[in-house]
Amino acid sequence: MNERGYLFGDAAFETLRGYGGHVFRLERHLERLAHSAQVLALRLPGSPETLAAQVREAVARSPHTDCAIRVTLSRGEGGAGISTKGFENPVFSITVKPLRSYPEEAYARGIRTRVVGPRKVPPECLDPTIKSGGAYLPSIIARQELDRDGMVEGVQLAVAGHVVSGLVSNIFAVSGRRLLTPDLASGCLPGITREALLQLAPSVGLEPTETRLSLDTLLQADELFFANSLMECLPVQQLNEHSFHPAPGPFTRELRAALHQLIHHEKQAST
Repeated sequence: MNERGYLFGDAAFETLRGYGGHVFRLERHLERLAHSAQVLALRLPGSPETLAAQVREAVARSPHTDCAIRVTLSRGEGGAGISTKGFENPVFSITVKPLRSYPEEAYARGIRTRVVGPRKVPPECLDPTIKSGGAYLPSIIARQELDRDGMVEGVQLAVAGHVVSGLVSNIFAVSGRRLLTPDLASGCLPGITREALLQLAPSVGLEPTETRLSLDTLLQADELFFANSLMECLPVQQLNEHSFHPAPGPFTRELRAALHQLIHHEKQAST
């Protein structure tokens, strides 16, 4: 097999969530895929409208209306070595699987988490605004640490020591009336759910604040949670040896409820 996604992780992808057949913020995910494709010099196999229609068709044909959707664009097959010259037939795929939700107890009581050893790849080495398989190798190694400890997510730092994100999520802290999250200069992925939560923050009485965060800032926060398309808002009960009470905190609960309302509103508007 000489397929570049398989050999080198030379591919871009997006993970989306379906709610009752509605794909949350499909267009925003495809915009990010188009950006990743541009950075990696990959050719999209159609217009954004065509790709969106294909994703909706795949979800409609699936028996799983509440689902996890993976859209992948790989460079395809070609010559030997790492040169990208001559690759004219990228491989585009859509998979729809039943949603494997995080345990309900995790949302009711919060999760234990810790800072993992492997650091995020610095932005100077790899553009953090793209979703590409190669960028996830430090997270995969770090996940082995979490699996040994029975944890579902961890905090990942930059080489310089500031907080970047979770392994597969963005991270948020509530401090007083501020909703804190690492800024894009920190090296975090501009998550689609991250974007939605920053938009929703004022509706629950929080000031959205994107800034550089230290580990001490997380430990001193009132509430802490992870967020991505599949987990929504996953509250943290304990980070390293520090506990958060209560977990989930009131703003974490309100933000998740507001996110559900937004999803319902957008679903109604699309029908």
